[in-house]
Amino acid sequence: MVRFGRPLDKTLASGFHLKAPWDRALKVSLAQRTTKLNNLAPITKDNAMLEVDASLTYHVSDARKFLYANDNPMETLDTIVNAYLRGEIGRRDMAECTSDVTEINKALLSYLQQGEVDGESITAQFGIKVDFANIDRINPNEKIQESMDKKIAADNETSAAIITAEGQKKVKLTNANAEKEMQAIVNEKELAQAINAAKMMETDANARAKAISVENEAIQNVAPEYLQNKQIESYNHLADGENNTVIVPSDKLGSDIATYTALNTISQNN
Repeated sequence: MVRFGRPLDKTLASGFHLKAPWDRALKVSLAQRTTKLNNLAPITKDNAMLEVDASLTYHVSDARKFLYANDNPMETLDTIVNAYLRGEIGRRDMAECTSDVTEINKALLSYLQQGEVDGESITAQFGIKVDFANIDRINPNEKIQESMDKKIAADNETSAAIITAEGQKKVKLTNANAEKEMQAIVNEKELAQAINAAKMMETDANARAKAISVENEAIQNVAPEYLQNKQIESYNHLADGENNTVIVPSDKLGSDIATYTALNTISQNN
């Protein structure tokens, strides 16, 4: 109630009331409402300027204080929130601010509800109780965002180049391993062929040696008469050619009838 411009120590509840003509009743809604706090500009610990929009859901808890304790309670609330966010965000770097929005919301609401001045909460001094606080938007400003976009693009290009290089390296390594394995297979095949060839040569040599051994044993066991007959046959064949001069060791002349007979035969043919 106001009388002649001065507030009275009297608050009327909702409903029908009688008042003096010179008194005036000021209406204050006690319903819950929301206010927007836009374009806040706190700075992070790493000196990045952010653009922050917040919203507060509140209701008037004391109509008299809301009307008379503060000339502009909503502007005061805006200032309090802005100051708190500057301190709260200033303790974090930019990455933490964008990832810890929920924690910032909790801290802001706790400060507005439980922070005390002269035994009252900060907002209770001017008849307001904040029910809910929310950071709607928290982004770097335009220049920082451009720098971040460029950095992200550069990082992506670097990552792509690294991935491409690693892929090419893996392909080359795979090809090299494949060539190495193929060469190993070829070497094993050639080694196996060489071993087989050596075994065949060894088998052939053993067979020849065996044959020679058998032949030598057979020759050793042949009777002297067989060799003499072979010698006579050889002399007889000499007569078939144009050059039939035969040289016979002197110690054999006249000592062997068969030799004499063969020479006689050669002489007759000439």
